[in-house]
Amino acid sequence: VDDENDEALEAPSLLLTLDLRLSAAANARAFYVAKKAAAAKTAKTVEAAEAAVRAAEAKAQANVAKMKLSASIRAIRRPFWFDKFAWFVSSENLLVLAANDAHSADLLVTRHMDDDDVYVMAGARGWRRALARRLTGCVPLLDSSFRRTISPSLLPFWPYRSSLTHALSTCPS
Repeated sequence: VDDENDEALEAPSLLLTLDLRLSAAANARAFYVAKKAAAAKTAKTVEAAEAAVRAAEAKAQANVAKMKLSASIRAIRRPFWFDKFAWFVSSENLLVLAANDAHSADLLVTRHMDDDDVYVMAGARGWRRALARRLTGCVPLLDSSFRRTISPSLLPFWPYRSSLTHALSTCPS
């Protein structure tokens, strides 16, 4: 019996706030109501933390799956020779390549330009040079492609390119 009393004396003490206007039973009731509310709040916090951890794990697994998919797509697709340039296929079925700098512009001309391709450049410094290539058959290189999509910076020079306009609207023989 002495061991039980010693353990009770060695237990950590609890600080209570008593309202002297209330009876002992009312103070005890207030204490247990507050204790029950704190326990419920703690349980909700633990549940919310576990749900957040589960959501974070699911998101991480989804990101890993997406990274694996994009890596496999990159591994499957063999890069083309024009991937080093800014490029697009226009609505007139033209492959339009834009050089990134002077070196890539030289590469476009020396290595990749054919007889029926059109090379477009503006007379001002810092503007991209572009090469347009017909993808199929004899489709005229319409100047609307250039006006709409290559570079708005070429527009001020467009009226002065009569020879280019002629080359764009006809097919080579």
